[in-house]
Amino acid sequence: MIRKFLVAVSVAIVVMTAGLAVALPPSGGNSVTARLAALESAVAGILQRLGVLETADTTQDARLSALESTVAAQATTIGSLQSDLASVQAIASDHETRLLNLESVTLTVPFETPVDLETGQLCPGPSCSGAPFDFTFAFNSTRANPTVVVQDQESGAQLALLIGTPYASVSSTAGLVFTPSIINVPFGPNDTAVIKTADGHYFKIGQAVCSVNGNPTYPGCTGTGDPGVTFRFTQIH
Repeated sequence: MIRKFLVAVSVAIVVMTAGLAVALPPSGGNSVTARLAALESAVAGILQRLGVLETADTTQDARLSALESTVAAQATTIGSLQSDLASVQAIASDHETRLLNLESVTLTVPFETPVDLETGQLCPGPSCSGAPFDFTFAFNSTRANPTVVVQDQESGAQLALLIGTPYASVSSTAGLVFTPSIINVPFGPNDTAVIKTADGHYFKIGQAVCSVNGNPTYPGCTGTGDPGVTFRFTQIH
């Protein structure tokens, strides 16, 4: 805008110079002509400087555009890396779950028999009275599936019960709510429980199948052995 204005001024000066050169007497005309020529020269200098500034502005615009392109490319790269990281984390989580399932221990215990999850040992009979343990499978005779997970309240064990959650899908304690209270609900093959032991360790138990010697009173028990529960367990974090 400034350049157009100065160009217009320069043209006007040239026109005025030509007009004055014709109209003024020779004695004074040379002085006016010289002053106008000096003014034209000054305007030309200003226009030249404006040209330099415009060139500098164009260069700065080009550098800014290049910088913006670089930033956009870096943002795309960061987004791609974040996506890759999420994929790697998902794969790692899946492998961790599979590893936990491979490390699981399968155990068969009679009903009402205390189990110590840290050692995987049973504590059957009255000789274990008073010994610390983590849980038992209680027998509720009023249900088709009589199996109930009961944590050892005296030792301070706590329970998070996940009814309808498959054993293989549980790999951490994140988001779980633990309670010291007994939850008297049937516990079947498609349910999972996580027990926090008195020592502060976490174990998941699941895929529980109960047996009652084929007694038809309890159709929820699909096992054919002596009264008890076959299940899997492993430590999680």
